[in-house]
Amino acid sequence: MPSNFGRTILAILIASCTTSRVFGNSFTVDSWLLLVGIDGESSIGTGSATVSNPFVTTHSRMLGNDWVSADYDFSWAEQGHFLIDASLAATATPTESTTTGVSGRIKITPTEDLVVRYRTVFDVTLPADFMIAYLSFDVLDVVTHEEIHDVSASADTFFQTGDSHLADEGEFLLPANHTWDFVYDFTIVGYSSAAGAQGFGGGFLEFEIIPEPATILLCAPIAFLILRRARES
Repeated sequence: MPSNFGRTILAILIASCTTSRVFGNSFTVDSWLLLVGIDGESSIGTGSATVSNPFVTTHSRMLGNDWVSADYDFSWAEQGHFLIDASLAATATPTESTTTGVSGRIKITPTEDLVVRYRTVFDVTLPADFMIAYLSFDVLDVVTHEEIHDVSASADTFFQTGDSHLADEGEFLLPANHTWDFVYDFTIVGYSSAAGAQGFGGGFLEFEIIPEPATILLCAPIAFLILRRARES
């Protein structure tokens, strides 16, 4: 068994390794542009360009039979949680297509390597030909435009009318000392050839930004060495 001194040193080391990850300033949210809109014979939209923490609000618009709405629940300190719930519908007219969309661009700068865990879903109903819906979630360097993550999925009535389920989830590394654009989009388009038919859908994008687990593991060999020496003594 390690001595009391060995156990104390080990506890201090573990606490310092984990605490440095929990209480450090790991990233900043530099700016954002969050939008909802309807674009057809008439157009209407709203959004936010003012960063606040926490950010819990709703953007919504209705135009005729069409609507678009986004609920936001953002908060961050040493870790971050970002949730966008989207609901939208688009009805084409004989003379024009109609597009409804929930989209955004969030600029984030990490000061250390971080992990992004995400899940996104978009369930849509496209009842007639000449309608399309798509979902995207991309992360790219704002200077070089290099993408480090790319999600793209679509439902197209050329292949299938009716219900479609678009979804993706996973995680990726967000390297330190770059500014990254988190870009998302939920869109439904009804083309004029689908006049009178309404496509509609709902879904969400949720992502968390957390410390990179491998960094914590750097402390493990040191902790093991102290524990072994304490046992030998």
